Amino acid sequence: MVDPVHAIESGDLFAVASFLGAADGNRYWVDRSGRTALWWAARCDQVVVATLILSVMDPTDRHRSDYRRRTALHVGTVHGSAPTIALLLAAGLRGDVADIDGNTVLHAALLGQRDSHIASMVLSAAGGRPCLFVRNKAEQLPIEIAALYNRLDLVRLMVDRYASPVPASAGVLALRHGHLPLIRYLVREAIGVRYPVALLLDTELDQIKVPGDIRPAVRRAIQHGLAQRRARRDDLHAFLAGSWPRVPVAIITRITEFVLG
Repeated sequence: MVDPVHAIESGDLFAVASFLGAADGNRYWVDRSGRTALWWAARCDQVVVATLILSVMDPTDRHRSDYRRRTALHVGTVHGSAPTIALLLAAGLRGDVADIDGNTVLHAALLGQRDSHIASMVLSAAGGRPCLFVRNKAEQLPIEIAALYNRLDLVRLMVDRYASPVPASAGVLALRHGHLPLIRYLVREAIGVRYPVALLLDTELDQIKVPGDIRPAVRRAIQHGLAQRRARRDDLHAFLAGSWPRVPVAIITRITEFVLG
């Protein structure tokens, strides 16, 4: 008798086809944990096997999840390559479904520390900008996970392409771990003049446990980011004043502050 899991893991297309065709009920096979053949193909990153399984699988079974409510797309996002994930997305698997821990596929991609290309794929599948506001059961927003793992590329993706909000907690996570490029980006691009990072005192650095040996570098990063932000503000102010010479300076200043946060 064919062991379906072993056949899928090894990429034995003939064995998988034999198993699926041996009896009509084999198309609906699941293991004791509720994992379907498609789930295993995604977990093992077997895109050709997954294609075969999808061709005979009942469309409603594509969305079945295991005992932790992880779909094939969840495990494919963590363990699969871009072609496997693209296949699952094309098959209609939803990206906004949460597992037992409240993780959408975007959370899964970030927690699995996948690259920005895969994160972009599942971000689109999860509904784009609305999924950026979804917290898992650990109360983590996607952008907070990206900050925790020092993923400047993913923070840029969420902020630049999808206009993700940047909570103060994301900056605190970056500060706590001493990720200077990420700190510069958050200060320069997303935080606004009201962001607490711009006003940090020594006592606050103590409270969030910024190590003493990197504290000067953290302060330099903050100062660097704020200087770039001030330069951008000055450039915009000068441009608007030149474009609208009859508009009072006070109004130009208010417009500049509004545009830059």
